[in-house]
Amino acid sequence: MDSCEPHWLMSTVYGRHLVKTKLRQMRPDLRVSLMGNQPEYEPLLESAIDVLDLRDWAQPNTLSQRLNALYKVLGMTLRLADASARSVL
Repeated sequence: MDSCEPHWLMSTVYGRHLVKTKLRQMRPDLRVSLMGNQPEYEPLLESAIDVLDLRDWAQPNTLSQRLNALYKVLGMTLRLADASARSVL
């Protein structure tokens, strides 16, 4: 993690859900809540952005860019959740 500033995904509901889903997959021993904020996990959530290789993803500015980002993140989240569910079975 290069900077002290949180990645823009961390300021969006869908972005936080994505990185929380990834962190839950990486560290099932942690009790990462998908709903509430847990400040103690913020550094781990930021590192999940790097694991997902999204650090260089520029923040969307226009409405169409934001919608495109939303669809991409939701797709990634669904794939992660599906992969996690398959690994449990």
